[in-house]
Amino acid sequence: MGILDSITHHIKVVPCDGGSKFKQTVIYNCKGSDKPSEEILKAEKEIYEKTYKAIEAYGAAHPESY
Repeated sequence: MGILDSITHHIKVVPCDGGSKFKQTVIYNCKGSDKPSEEILKAEKEIYEKTYKAIEAYGAAHPESY
């Protein structure tokens, strides 16, 4: 994007009844006062959701790995 110094991801998976809860926080550290557009943020969110769904599907298909 050219407006970012860095991106920080915080991922937390917490056991709960019969499964787990997944929480992801993404922090965009921007240069100056520039900010990513809503379109970019929406596209990024969709990518993160697809990645989570793939991880979830792998975990469900391979429970012996845990």
